[in-house]
Amino acid sequence: MALEARKQLEAEKKCLALDVRIRDLVKKGDLSEAKRIISAVPVGDSLLLDKWRRVLSDPVVTRGGPASGKNFRKDFSWIEQNSKQYRGLWIAVKDGELLGSHKSRLALQQDLGQSGLLEGATFFKVEE
Repeated sequence: MALEARKQLEAEKKCLALDVRIRDLVKKGDLSEAKRIISAVPVGDSLLLDKWRRVLSDPVVTRGGPASGKNFRKDFSWIEQNSKQYRGLWIAVKDGELLGSHKSRLALQQDLGQSGLLEGATFFKVEE
C-alpha cells in the first residue's frame, strides 16, 4: 500500500513538472516542443496533461449549417429610399417593406412580436 501511494505521488509530481515545462514552452512560443512532450504522455495519465493535449491540438474545421438564404437587397433598397423619414429611430423591415419604427429597438421588437410580425424582421438604427 505504501509503495502504491509512493508511485502515485511520484506520478503526480512528474505530471506537475511536465505541466510547468509545457506552460513555460507555451509562454515562450515554442509550441512544437510542447506538442512533442505532450505526445509522449499516454492519454488518460493525467487530466491536467490531457487538457494541454486538447489546447495544443491542431484546430479542427467543421462546416456549419446552411446560411439563412435571406436576400437583403429589397430591405437595403427600401432603406436607401426611405430612411430620411426615420432619422434617429429603429426600423424593422422585411422583404423590402417597413414593419414598424420606434425610438427603442426593444419596444419595436415587442410590438412586432405582439402583432405576429417579428419572424424574419431585420432591424436597423437610422442615424440622425
